[in-house]
Amino acid sequence: MRKFISTLAIICVVAIAAVTFTACTSPFHFPSINWKFWEKDKGNQTESIPAPISFSTDSWITITAASESGVAQDYYAIGDEKTVTLTTGEEITLQILDFEHDNLNGGGKAGITFGMKNLLNTQYCMNSTDTNIGGWNDCDMRTQTMLLLFSQLPTDLQGVIKTVDKQTYIGDQTTGLVTSADKLFLFSEEEIYGNTQYGAFGKSLSTPGNGQASEGFQYEYWNLLNGSSYTPDGKTNRIKLQGTKGTIWYLRSPGGDAFPASFCVVLGDGSANRGNAASLTRGVCFGFCV
Repeated sequence: MRKFISTLAIICVVAIAAVTFTACTSPFHFPSINWKFWEKDKGNQTESIPAPISFSTDSWITITAASESGVAQDYYAIGDEKTVTLTTGEEITLQILDFEHDNLNGGGKAGITFGMKNLLNTQYCMNSTDTNIGGWNDCDMRTQTMLLLFSQLPTDLQGVIKTVDKQTYIGDQTTGLVTSADKLFLFSEEEIYGNTQYGAFGKSLSTPGNGQASEGFQYEYWNLLNGSSYTPDGKTNRIKLQGTKGTIWYLRSPGGDAFPASFCVVLGDGSANRGNAASLTRGVCFGFCV
């Protein structure tokens, strides 16, 4: 009798544990108490996926499983880093910028947003001519360069990147916003600094849900680092290196009403600036979501 009761107790514990651990959002779930593997339902088949251990070493399918299951924050932290090698042989370091921040194209939130820690070795222009007409949506950086850079990513990473909606002013000294559906994107002035100084008709506070149209709101990575570009302690947090030198890098925000031919930039010292003519080549730091 005592043995029967003990066996029953064990069965109950296992059953409760199974209910707890398989509560993640489909199609991913943990099939066992030791959490060594997730399972992904694929029709009549089940694919085993290693559970998260470390962002720096986990596969992109594991990272995506954590993101889609809503448990990424249980395993990873803002600022965590991972190095990937492009098909060109160049190595880049990626950082986690935020969780549940960007809007998926088609609805819902992307689980994780990433950005480059520093800059690509090659610089690119925003447009072949000195104009910001059409803004981010129509610029060469988006319609040509981002496609090129996406093709240079490892294939396993390409396969898990989500399409997200990014809002940006349309340029040419107008107040209209346009939404672009992007896999790779540049950041806006508001997403970096939490407000705007040089972007088109900015001066807005990018607070989620405040009802004010804007080019997004600040990623928690830069919010945690404290300060805007307009204070001495905040500038260094936005410095990105090309080689060993802090270098100017492009934002997707068109220059404001006084700068119709430019896109905003981050200077080598980390401060925001109105930018230069759109045909000039500058550093590139792209972001993406899974």
